[in-house]
Amino acid sequence: MRNDPEKLMIWGFGSHEPLDMYRRGGVLSGGIPGGARWLKEWHNFFDSEESVALLEHLGVNIIHCRFYKGMGWEHEKEDFPAVRAFAERCRRRGIKVLAYVQYSSLYWEILGREIPDLRDWALVDEHGEPRIYGGAQYWRHLPCPSNPRFFEYTCGILQKALDAGCFDGVMFDNIVTYPCYCERCQRAFRKFVKERYDFPFLDPDFIRIPPVRFRTGEIQDPLMQAELAFRQEMLTGIFAGFRKFIKERDPEFILSGNLSLVPQQHYYLGRDEIGFVKQLDVAVSQSGNEVRAENGCVLTQVPELKLARTLGVLSLPLNDRAGASPDRKPEFLIARLCEALFGGGIPSERVASRPRRGGGPDLALIEDRKGYLDKLKKLHRDYEKLLALPHWEPIGVLYGKEAMVKSQTSVENLLRVQESLMRNHLPWKFVLADAQGVRQADLAGCTTLIIPGTKLLSDRAVADLKAFPGRLLAAGEECGDCDENYMQRAANPFPETERIPLAGHEILAAGNTTMIRWAADNWREFFPELPKVRLNPESTVDFKCTPGGELAGVLITSPVKCFGGTIELPEGEWTAEGFGGEKQPLVFEGNRAAIPAFGGACVLERRF
Repeated sequence: MRNDPEKLMIWGFGSHEPLDMYRRGGVLSGGIPGGARWLKEWHNFFDSEESVALLEHLGVNIIHCRFYKGMGWEHEKEDFPAVRAFAERCRRRGIKVLAYVQYSSLYWEILGREIPDLRDWALVDEHGEPRIYGGAQYWRHLPCPSNPRFFEYTCGILQKALDAGCFDGVMFDNIVTYPCYCERCQRAFRKFVKERYDFPFLDPDFIRIPPVRFRTGEIQDPLMQAELAFRQEMLTGIFAGFRKFIKERDPEFILSGNLSLVPQQHYYLGRDEIGFVKQLDVAVSQSGNEVRAENGCVLTQVPELKLARTLGVLSLPLNDRAGASPDRKPEFLIARLCEALFGGGIPSERVASRPRRGGGPDLALIEDRKGYLDKLKKLHRDYEKLLALPHWEPIGVLYGKEAMVKSQTSVENLLRVQESLMRNHLPWKFVLADAQGVRQADLAGCTTLIIPGTKLLSDRAVADLKAFPGRLLAAGEECGDCDENYMQRAANPFPETERIPLAGHEILAAGNTTMIRWAADNWREFFPELPKVRLNPESTVDFKCTPGGELAGVLITSPVKCFGGTIELPEGEWTAEGFGGEKQPLVFEGNRAAIPAFGGACVLERRF
């Protein structure tokens, strides 16, 4: 999907929900005002040939469009002729189209007409009441994950998308699940515990799914840990089933879905990121990380892209805030686009497809964004070979699956380590670990491995870490204090391991945003062998190397204007090019080169 240099994937979308959904909500959704009197006129325009021509003009070449929202096919099929016409117009202009499929909503006020026993399809809370999707949306019930009829019904929707002949794939939205307390789920949970666990302190025939209110922080309750594993396996199994259903019928049909690749504990409570992403061709990492700098914090998509690369999935970093308001500064927009390009992901442009008040496209905004996207495509063409080279990331940061799920402390420690590395411009990547140990393939190229204050580590992971042939660093004092089940060891397993201080960067926001207030620290001093980079701390630096390990380029982004800096580089002929600027030779003093001022992004390239 990303091998053709002339076809850099640029993802766009606009009116991707059915009109009735916008009307039912009556609020701003994805930049579309559901309560607008002129909404139908805009909706019809978006489907038109003129609108698709504007998408092509803008540079969008992959898009998801409305198809199924959860109101029931018998209702939504009335809109399908317009959807098909839009999709066919897109494909004639070389734009791939993914059918939007809602996973987590049952619009019971209208779907009940098609499904008389819809109440049995709903996920229920501890009191037996259907759980709503979120906020005040009482008219959207979540589906029960153990109801086979919901799975079968969704497969029927997928079959319709496959049969339509106008789609290149599907995009599942809102892939979330919560504990369901229906008796069907209770029976399935008891069976799961009987087969997987030997708890001498309880009888599985008498257990019930633990209450939801205790599901954050430090999860040490063994039954709650079992329920987390139960729900994670269930969701992964559902999407493995969807993948099998699709790929048996059309191996080239794209399966994508939105899940946030942001280290936040609540995301992991119902989803095993490591196993789940294997079911997707494209992971839409939907978060609140609209690239910007404010309040002493730098919001960036870079960690999401790094995690996607480690997980082996193509990622679309997608920030919710950008759907409602344009980027406030050019540097914000440039950094966002170039972070995705430099990180091997898919850049997106969603703002240009918003309607103006009263309906109709904002042609001035489209032309403005087209200018940026044209420059992005030129950057991609000019540096095709450099971008295709491997990332040089000699520092590995352990990403412990069990710790991410069961320990909020471990999550925050990882975020602090991540921030120290990024603000000191040190080259790093994630290294996966779970109950089976450290994934050895991730260690390729790592000369240093950091345990980022990870409290939970399996015996196998501890053994793998001790056998690591490079430099092992423990951040903080509690690394590996407990096993993967949160059972404390008699002694810390790394008493002689070199320590690195865990910086106290303030974690300001959970939700779907990674907002960390950084204060200058001394982490740069712990890695004297790595190239010294002196730039504004808001910038991020990514190194590229040849297959033989020689530095070949440096990719830099910054959401604020950078007034220049310096970097240590090996001898050679190097050039620098700021986004939209001219290529110029780097000026050296000894082994130190002067980085020119730039806005948003800059590429340094070595000529061999």
